[in-house]
Amino acid sequence: METVTVVTYNVGTLNGEKPSLERVVSAIGKKGVPDLLLLQEVPDEAFALRIAGKLGLPYHAFGAYTANGSGYGLAVLSSKPVVNAQMHSLKPYGHAVLTAEMRSEKNRVLVCSAHLEWLNKREEDEWMIRMNWMDEWMSLAEMEWKDGGGRDSPVAGVETI
Repeated sequence: METVTVVTYNVGTLNGEKPSLERVVSAIGKKGVPDLLLLQEVPDEAFALRIAGKLGLPYHAFGAYTANGSGYGLAVLSSKPVVNAQMHSLKPYGHAVLTAEMRSEKNRVLVCSAHLEWLNKREEDEWMIRMNWMDEWMSLAEMEWKDGGGRDSPVAGVETI
């Protein structure tokens, strides 16, 4: 069985200041460098690549988008090849999801970096209607990847750091 460590991290700050590369790398690496790093609110691709360089993660995907008048970026950094990256817009609010396929010698895994939002009930209902395509897409991906170790692969556990 192949083990993959995954960390997701929002590099943004609540007060809007530019994130510190050293702070981000320190927070992510405090328990060791993960095999897969999913980043949200990345200022630009160059910032994501600097994080990748500091952590020794040679593969990446990046996507930029605008939501509520502000520019954002999503990134996938990996120790294994990342292919077929695509941005998916979540309208009407403008946020997005970055999906990619991470490949190893034995498996291929669909990975997703998304900037999550707190929604009120009305917004939640609107998003759920618009998210039906994602459920359908995930079902197709699950059927396609059953032979290659997709969502039906065993998961050892999740730890919050």
